[in-house]
Amino acid sequence: MTNEHVFSEEDRRLIHALQLSPRASWKDLSPVLGQTPSALSRRWDRLSSEGVAWNAGMLSPEVFQRQTAIVEVDAEPGEGKRIRQELLRWGTLFTIDISASGGTLILTAYATTEELLTKLLVQDIPALGGVKDVRVHILTHHHRTAEAWTLRALSEGDALRVPRQRPPRPRAAKNTDPEFKLAVSAELAQDGRVPASVLAQRLGVGEQKAADAVAALLHSNYFRQRVDVMNSASGWPVPLWYFAEVPPRHLEPLTRALGLLPDVRFVTTSVGPANLVFNVWLKDLRSIHQLEAQVASLSQAGVSLRRHLVLHTDKRLGHVLTTGGRATGEFIPYLE
Repeated sequence: MTNEHVFSEEDRRLIHALQLSPRASWKDLSPVLGQTPSALSRRWDRLSSEGVAWNAGMLSPEVFQRQTAIVEVDAEPGEGKRIRQELLRWGTLFTIDISASGGTLILTAYATTEELLTKLLVQDIPALGGVKDVRVHILTHHHRTAEAWTLRALSEGDALRVPRQRPPRPRAAKNTDPEFKLAVSAELAQDGRVPASVLAQRLGVGEQKAADAVAALLHSNYFRQRVDVMNSASGWPVPLWYFAEVPPRHLEPLTRALGLLPDVRFVTTSVGPANLVFNVWLKDLRSIHQLEAQVASLSQAGVSLRRHLVLHTDKRLGHVLTTGGRATGEFIPYLE
């Protein structure tokens, strides 16, 4: 299978609808998209089997905020490939991006406690050998996360017609065991459209309990779903990470303004070498200069920007990708 892929307009509309409501039934989406439920099912099966679109997810930032970091790792010459291969298997790193510089990895690290995160950053990564430098940015407040980013293929009217996740049943249990919540989240992280019947079988519970748990997790925002796509086919094939030092009194206004820009996928304040970290997907290389001029204008103050043009993503939210950016179907659990 080649690395090239072009979405049809029908593909883009379906993906956008699922980005708005990842577990929407084909029956509910049929009148919005003008296709039969069976045609939509076949289309999604083709997209996901080709690895060009897939359902992913993560715990809400409010759940894990202080145990997450963006980490820049500079490898010694000739060590980058070995380090990447080792880090790929680590569940504590749910996203691994490779800078165009070739020697820098941008990692999204998560641990269940602050102590485990400290161990990962201070001991485990340096112990790999061949690491020249590590810059750690502890995340403090997310202003935008990638599930808000869409292909923008639907009209505003059609987007409003997409049915959102239904709330839990009135008779559903109000409190869920924390371990069970995490177990359900781990299954959704791998396959966000897993049927309640399959989920129930995997977790050894009744189908209604599984369905209620999914509805509760999504409705309460404990778990956030998203539909990811092959970057090069998205229409915004130029991904970048930015690390910024912003004067403190301008930090909050700039962060809020960035969160409103459609090309921005992720924005967070942080503690570390940078106090603002954000990720964008742009249409072309020329757009980089336009974005940076816009950031300078929005900040109304001197902002120091460092950029990493992402050459390749090894893993995104646990889903392993090919060199061309397709999902392989392999998933490295990170919520165990």
